[in-house]
Amino acid sequence: MNKRQKQIYDYIKKFIADNHYSPSIREITDGVGLKSSSTVHGHLDRMREKGYITFIDTCSRTLQIIE
Repeated sequence: MNKRQKQIYDYIKKFIADNHYSPSIREITDGVGLKSSSTVHGHLDRMREKGYITFIDTCSRTLQIIE
């Protein structure tokens, strides 16, 4: 996992712990200081391929951390 992906992973983990549901792509984008949601999508896709997270493509707020 690269530095940005670790930042996104940690943000998702904390958001879920605090709110009991997963963040939206826009919330992740804002939360880690990025300007493009497509950049976040790319990182999330690579993180899913590596087995760090899972989500359902057709539903919102379905991100889950795999520990």
